Amino acid sequence: MASSSNPDLPFSNDADTPREKQTRVLAASYNDDEETQRHLVLRSEIVAPNIHASTMLHNAASIEEVRLLIDAGADVSAVDDRNETRLHIAALDGETEVVRLLLNAGASVLARSFNGATPLHMAARNDHEDAVQLLINARSDLSSVSDRGETPLHWAVYAGAKVSTTKMLLDAGADVLARAHDGETALHKAAGYYKLVELLVNSGADVLAASNSGWTPLHAVVLGCPEQVQLLLDAGADVKAKTRKGETALHFAAENMVFQEMVQLLLDGGADINATTGSGETALHRAAGRWLKDTTQLLIDRGVDVNAATDEGETAVHRAAHAESGDIRLVLSDARLNVITGGSSGKNALFRGARRWGKVTMQMLIDGGADINAATDKGETALHLAAFAGLGDILQNQERRHSSVPSRIWEIRNIS
Repeated sequence: MASSSNPDLPFSNDADTPREKQTRVLAASYNDDEETQRHLVLRSEIVAPNIHASTMLHNAASIEEVRLLIDAGADVSAVDDRNETRLHIAALDGETEVVRLLLNAGASVLARSFNGATPLHMAARNDHEDAVQLLINARSDLSSVSDRGETPLHWAVYAGAKVSTTKMLLDAGADVLARAHDGETALHKAAGYYKLVELLVNSGADVLAASNSGWTPLHAVVLGCPEQVQLLLDAGADVKAKTRKGETALHFAAENMVFQEMVQLLLDGGADINATTGSGETALHRAAGRWLKDTTQLLIDRGVDVNAATDEGETAVHRAAHAESGDIRLVLSDARLNVITGGSSGKNALFRGARRWGKVTMQMLIDGGADINAATDKGETALHLAAFAGLGDILQNQERRHSSVPSRIWEIRNIS
């Protein structure tokens, strides 16, 4: 094998690691060793991929290395196993000067990665404002979409980019109404970032836009801060809008522990307190099922139908019975709840609570009219479960009032 003009830099061989090969090229470039550079280029050492399909240019760690590799003939269009070019990587990492260098060397701003992202998607997602500006100036396609149909604007706001970066995209012509394949606009994606929501609304975003599942921007922001909800309501958002499953923003707010203020805000904004989902759930079902005392009380105070039943016949009391908390007194207090109604399998509230609740709550249900002898479709009563739960005192107190208690129950109690 012919030797290099620099005896300390023999040509690379197949045993060299990618980094060793890269070191030889860089060293040759630093030493103006044109013969070695030319030889390596002819042997395709610069563009040869490693096991991850990345080239020396992909692995270049500094702008000096990038410049030297480009000067030595590196292919700026080469892609790795993620179908990313070096420009994708520079945009993602915010290597502004590397982006500039690659663009000047002819790198394509339209190149797509494995998920359809362009370099502009990458820069926008990581909020690299200077890189975004360079890519826009290089005529990046602002309407280019990823495999999920998302534009660079979608990526920017979803990641919580700065207002200045987002405004840069909008000022350059990004479509604020563009929809991803799931039907969501940038306004949906911006949920949780008040300043971005405000910017998009002021830029003409559609506050009524519904995704493929019926999810509106109001549904999206209701899990954020009240200010975002108020902003959308003031902009004309439909507080009664339902998803494909029939859920309103109120349903989502009511089932979350820290969003009592949100519930109040939605109700003040005209939300239908008795709106039902496709399965018949109201906001009260959601709140009671999570045993959110304050929200439950708020809904009761605002006039919710406390006896509304789902398609399976469950009321709020049934849902409270599912909750781990044993304290159902708030739901019962000052509300005319029907504790007798059974669900689809005939289980009334007392039956559902027999395994979990304490004696006081069980007694309150009984005093409220719950039938201790009501049986399910399988012939089970609440007393069967109460016996297993060790609520012997309750059983004894009811013995005088309910002579029809099955004798087997007493046998079970006495055995335990």
